[in-house]
Amino acid sequence: LVDNDCDGWRDEGADSPCIEEGMIIITEFQPASSLPNPTGEWIELMNTTTNSLYLDGLQVNIDQSSDTPPAVVAGPITLAPGEFYLLCYSMSDSFDCDAQYGDGKSYDSIDYSIPNLSFIQTRLTVKVTSGAAAVFTDTVSYNTSLGWPEAPDGQGGHSLELAFVDGVPSSFRSSDYWCRNTTDLYLTITEDGVDYSDYGTPGAPNTCTKE
Repeated sequence: LVDNDCDGWRDEGADSPCIEEGMIIITEFQPASSLPNPTGEWIELMNTTTNSLYLDGLQVNIDQSSDTPPAVVAGPITLAPGEFYLLCYSMSDSFDCDAQYGDGKSYDSIDYSIPNLSFIQTRLTVKVTSGAAAVFTDTVSYNTSLGWPEAPDGQGGHSLELAFVDGVPSSFRSSDYWCRNTTDLYLTITEDGVDYSDYGTPGAPNTCTKE
């Protein structure tokens, strides 16, 4: 039995706990893919608990502009303990996406009416619904001018991933605990004889670690 409504009591017949802050977090995101903007973007979430979580839905607020709507995914969604959930702007042939939040089209310039990331700065907020509850579980505010990792020299896109400490995601949310992935190749495209590569671990454990 688990407490599934956050009243401090275990509930008969319940096998999923009430959702609280920190249970589902952002562990990695790709804001600057080599693919035409913004089609290669993705956001990775993780169930940090030791219980399966059953969600009626979730959304990620992408605060680039007041006109930018949230990325919404309807439930039901089941996340096993430690499981990743990958939200993609477009479904990919290179890795498995669990849900699509964009319209799959590319743009010559940012369209704030469609949820999409900025490679410079964006505030991401995760909100999940379970039963009658709607809970904000995580917030990440990145800004490359405020200490966040810069993209390395060269062609290609590099994800930002949360560091793991002793095998679990860091509980610290500052820029010091995020890394720019430069080693895990997951996508290569060629244009005009030039190779463009994307690096990251979409839907898989992060390789960034901290003491």
